Amino acid sequence: MKKIAVVTTTYNTSQDTNALLQSLEKIKIDDFELEIIITDNGSKEPYTLPKGIKQNTTITRLDHNIGFTGGYNNGMKKALDDKADYVLIVNNDTIMNPNLIKNLLSVLEQDPKIGLVVPKIYFSQKRSKFLTEIDEALLEEVKLVEKLRLSGQNIWNRKDLNDGNVSYLPDLDSLWA
Repeated sequence: MKKIAVVTTTYNTSQDTNALLQSLEKIKIDDFELEIIITDNGSKEPYTLPKGIKQNTTITRLDHNIGFTGGYNNGMKKALDDKADYVLIVNNDTIMNPNLIKNLLSVLEQDPKIGLVVPKIYFSQKRSKFLTEIDEALLEEVKLVEKLRLSGQNIWNRKDLNDGNVSYLPDLDSLWA
């Protein structure tokens, strides 16, 4: 069974982190193990887990703020020490769709040459109105991009891929969403 580590960092933003954790509680876990790693980057009030969180969650508290990347590097090191197969780096103000990890994994598992996937990011004024059907659209979009990439086509800012909002650099083997 694959082990997925979700890594985030918090600095005096417990409300955002709590909302992320609530969305992670709804993640559909079919055939993978989920670990959540939160780096508290020296918050004035140490971050504590809200009641009711059932997922395997670890908080690493730092004495002082070592910066955005330092906090994530700390969490990624823990994830790799814990033998995670994949690491999902996510901002703590993110609300995740229940199918997100399953869909990202389905793309990663298609081809061993795929080393990085990035979900489409939607900005919302009302985060509570996150639509579940966007994951299906995202999966189809990623499949199309990968099909075009494997065919050798240059797909930089193609208008048929969400009005040009998906970009691909063939030399980098990565998908930007």
